[in-house]
Amino acid sequence: MNIGINSFGLAKNLTSDFRGTLKSLKEAGVNYLEPCLVFDKEMGLLGHLISSGLKKRGLSGGIFMEDEAQDKIRLVRESGINVLSAHLFLTALKPETLSKIADKAIIFAKENKIEAYVLSFGRPDKKLALKFLEAWREPVQKMTEAGIKVLFHNHGADLEGKEGETIFHTFLEGMPYMGAELDVGWVMASGKDPLEIMKKYAPRIQILHFKDIKDLKKKSSEKDYFVPAGEGVIPLDQILLASKELPLLKQGLVLDQDRSDGDFLFDTYLSAQNLQKGAKTSLKIRKEASLKDGKEYSILTFPLLRDTFKGKISYFAFLPFLKAAGLSQVDLLIPEIKHYGVEKTLKALKDNELHVGCLIAYLDLYKLKGKKLDQAFLTSLKLCQNVQASYLMVVPKKIFSLRKNKASFEEIRSRYILGFRRGVELAEKFGITVCFEDTPSIEIPLSSSSDCLAILKEVKGLKLVFDTGNMLPALEKPLDFYEATKEYICRVHLKETIYMEKGDLCLDGRRMQATCFGCGDSDMKVLIQAMEKDKLPVCKTIEFVMPVNSSLASYQGLLSRFVIYLNNLSQS
Repeated sequence: MNIGINSFGLAKNLTSDFRGTLKSLKEAGVNYLEPCLVFDKEMGLLGHLISSGLKKRGLSGGIFMEDEAQDKIRLVRESGINVLSAHLFLTALKPETLSKIADKAIIFAKENKIEAYVLSFGRPDKKLALKFLEAWREPVQKMTEAGIKVLFHNHGADLEGKEGETIFHTFLEGMPYMGAELDVGWVMASGKDPLEIMKKYAPRIQILHFKDIKDLKKKSSEKDYFVPAGEGVIPLDQILLASKELPLLKQGLVLDQDRSDGDFLFDTYLSAQNLQKGAKTSLKIRKEASLKDGKEYSILTFPLLRDTFKGKISYFAFLPFLKAAGLSQVDLLIPEIKHYGVEKTLKALKDNELHVGCLIAYLDLYKLKGKKLDQAFLTSLKLCQNVQASYLMVVPKKIFSLRKNKASFEEIRSRYILGFRRGVELAEKFGITVCFEDTPSIEIPLSSSSDCLAILKEVKGLKLVFDTGNMLPALEKPLDFYEATKEYICRVHLKETIYMEKGDLCLDGRRMQATCFGCGDSDMKVLIQAMEKDKLPVCKTIEFVMPVNSSLASYQGLLSRFVIYLNNLSQS
């Protein structure tokens, strides 16, 4: 799916970090940028005053002024995001403005491969609209004859009144050569049904703007009026279905959130995910973001480690969100707890009614032998006991170096069996269960169910942490893996995956990455139902993925998304 975004809401982000924002947009799944373009020189003194004002307000990054627009478009395209349409910003200030800039706009479009320009009016003044209609006819026709599409973008005021008499209808009827960029959020704000408007003007609509509104009773000036697409009042699923009948351009689905009451880039990520998956993982009402099925849930928090090292977020500030979400445990890596401090971490967890369910250790079971192996296990087991965790999950260290050394699977497996056997023996004295996870690496024999069973059957007391996505590199279906290994499972790592250009290598040459719940290629619902049918009495751990933007609000939003998705599964 091709997803675009208008630059207006991004203005402050683009001003403060142009390249970084583009990178985040690309990571979020955005393919096109629709910049707001101002030909300020052609507008004389008014253009100069506008340019100066935008710079003072820190908005110049998202409003492309004439002198810098070409360079900015080049940078956007170099980031992997294309520019095919642009909003001719502020042309509604005076009726004659469009005529003044038309010739320059045509030259600019041809030089920069702009296929479509967008105009807007946005005022409930029918008489003034008629003046603009008369003034716009000639320049719009001139652009159209030059091979440039011109589209009318609606605001709420443009659709007020009786159908057939609205300002939106007046412009489209008065200029039959003009197309439409329909903003579905503003349609809702006008009191109209976007699906009905889409049906009525279907032949003219070439771009859809996805704006969403939290509550239509609020005023548009309120801080939390706008929300990510799919999180508010618009019927996103139905709009996406109806959009298939429209003559949309390549960049036909464009996000247009004017502002955010949180993290704008995270909102963009949510919007893009909702469009791609039809809102089935939408946050919707955040007060619902608390687990409701009464079962034990934990979370892997190691993705936070990178951003805590950089000082961007605080691990301890995140813990209250876990409590509010209904989680009872955390799964911690030893590097995490060493970084945060054992005593400080335990106190913070206790204050938030949480505890460590599983401690995760990296131990080189291929290399370690004898006393060194015992010492490594004992150090990890003592720490596990200190943090009051019942499980020690062992991850083989330096797993990618083994195949480079041409070690056979049989040799690797035999050393793992010896290592795990010794670990289980030592753990008995501590009352701790040793376990390992199926891994996403095809470089070692721990990805498929047959590989894992070959070790589990040889080591009495050893248990398995079932990762719901890590068998995919071995080309095994998650449900098949579960059915084959369920008698050994002591914990579950809930993870969804998607095939991307980068990630863990699969046997068929594809690469796999973790993604948000509901956004992956596997069917989490089937797995959850299978485990519930078997009454699998184990804790399920949310395997977190890093959000696009490093902020506490982003992590909180992503957690809410996971929780609501799990609630929806348990209710279905």
